[in-house]
Parts: sequence; structure tokens; C-alpha cells
Amino acid sequence: MRDLSGYWKINLFDEPAMDKPREVTHSTFSTDFHVTFGMFTCFDIMWKEPAFDLVNNENVTDFVFPTAWFSQLPFLSGN
Repeated sequence: MRDLSGYWKINLFDEPAMDKPREVTHSTFSTDFHVTFGMFTCFDIMWKEPAFDLVNNENVTDFVFPTAWFSQLPFLSGN
């Protein structure tokens, strides 16, 4: 197995005391089947950065998105 890219999580869940990075970096990697994937982790999906920026500024349409998902209405209802 090899590393494809690195990613620093931006929006920590329920951690208001933690510092946010000064600069948001976008992580992408390209495959041999000609798809460029954007990466973000867990709670980052709830915020504009990095997902929105990857779609609008870097034309990414596919994502790798590891998460510890849970169901909680009304906003996070995934079964």
C-alpha cells in the first residue's frame, strides 16, 4: 500500500478551544483511470472549506470522505 495524499483536518467536532490552521490546504490525488479525488474528513463536510472550494476552484467532482457518522435529527440523519 502507498500513500496517495495527505490531509490536515480543518473543522474539529466540538473542539472550540483548538486552533484552526492559518491556511486551508486542499488535498487531491489523481488516479490512473483519470479521476481526480478531493479529500476531507468527517465534520469538514458541514463547512464551506474545503469541499466547496474543491468543487468550485479546482473542479473536483469525486471525493474520498472517511467519517465516524451517526444519526441525529434534524441535520445528520444517515442510516
